[in-house]
Amino acid sequence: MEDTRSPAIEKWLREQVGPACDNLKADPLHALTVDEVQARRARSRERMEAFRQAEASLRLEGLDPIGDVHYEAIKARVIVGELTIAEGKAEILARHRQQSAADKAK
Repeated sequence: MEDTRSPAIEKWLREQVGPACDNLKADPLHALTVDEVQARRARSRERMEAFRQAEASLRLEGLDPIGDVHYEAIKARVIVGELTIAEGKAEILARHRQQSAADKAK
């Protein structure tokens, strides 16, 4: 039987799946259960949805944070769980106030 896997699948298996399996064998205590993975994914989806809503609200006010490096960095940290949504909002608000003050000083 001929192997019909695509080069992309082969690369993924070699570069991501294989090392992940090796790491799991070396340290099985860091494995996650299916429930843990599903819970993490649900929290990540909730955080992403919160950002979609915040972005829509900002666009209604004539602001578009998409592409702002500072905003995108905070968004990434919230989505992976490094910051809570409240902490992310506080950082974004502090940055906005700082920028507004700088603009007024000009």
